[in-house]
Amino acid sequence: MDASKPVAAEVVAEVAAECRHCKMCLRTLPATTPGRVKGKTWQCRTCLSLHSMLYRNLGPGVLEEWNEEQKRSFFQKGIASCPAQGNASWETVRTCVVQVQTKARLEESGSQVVSESLPMGVWLQRGFDKEAVENFADSRCPKLGQLYSVPVRSDIWREVRSKVEQEILQREKDVRKKAKGKKRKQADGEEEQANADEEEWDVAPAQKPMAFLGAAKAKAQKPAREEKEADKQKRLDKENKKTDKDNERKMNDAVKALAALTPLAKSLGAIKAQAQKLSLPLATLEAALMETEEKKTQANALVTSQNHVAAHVPLPPLPFTVEDLKNHVKATKSLLAQTRKDVRAAKDAKAAAEEGS
Repeated sequence: MDASKPVAAEVVAEVAAECRHCKMCLRTLPATTPGRVKGKTWQCRTCLSLHSMLYRNLGPGVLEEWNEEQKRSFFQKGIASCPAQGNASWETVRTCVVQVQTKARLEESGSQVVSESLPMGVWLQRGFDKEAVENFADSRCPKLGQLYSVPVRSDIWREVRSKVEQEILQREKDVRKKAKGKKRKQADGEEEQANADEEEWDVAPAQKPMAFLGAAKAKAQKPAREEKEADKQKRLDKENKKTDKDNERKMNDAVKALAALTPLAKSLGAIKAQAQKLSLPLATLEAALMETEEKKTQANALVTSQNHVAAHVPLPPLPFTVEDLKNHVKATKSLLAQTRKDVRAAKDAKAAAEEGS
């Protein structure tokens, strides 16, 4: 027994030597994972990239506004949203910032807590985490399936999120404006220094080439910097235009889905009531009605969300594709036609039986 203890200790030490523990996301990773050691702590490359993206787009001080739990939540959300290869886009990271900041604001607020019982799809459309929503499972609805009663502050989560999004976007603009001002000031300083060097020469202009070269270089760099800023703004405008166009497409899909699903749900409810009176099988009708109501709720959630999402922020996609909707509508209409035939046949049989009696 005593001889095995040193062996076990060596194994534990060997395993510990082969792993590293990231200070920011609290993940335990192989020792070969890229990262940076600072003092006695280590940060993985993904967290360093997220931190750098925060600093570049929102300036210093963002992390200082959060407690340790909120910082950990941000880095874990950011890592979860990263693609298998490469880094997450700033739009994705901004969404993580908004989620953490919104939750922090709601935790700071002392307002009353209320609950809503809604399907998982609706909570996900509102930006809630699936794991968090699963902790609040409630009753099961025969039409919508499993419902979740998530406590939400009476400040209204959407209003708080919208306000946070506006603040983040304004902060981005301020950081870009400040960075542009620093670059312009630096360029002006280089030009002034070149002019000062030129004035110090007490000889003919032809004998002071370095001063002219410095001034020419500063003048050449200034248009290049301005052109670079213009290209950056042009690229940003292009991305915003693409996002707005994509949002418009998603919104049109949701509106079309609502237009198709609303009368379909009404027809299913009416034919179900008739079939129930005639003691016809209801299982297929109930399943179709439940799926139709769920898709209708998801489409309606996306349509109403446009009033609470800031400009140029991507809207979440519908959980179903246009092709899925088309197939569902086609199958449901076929089911309605067959059920109407069954209802007419049952009514005729019932009438015939009453006449015979």
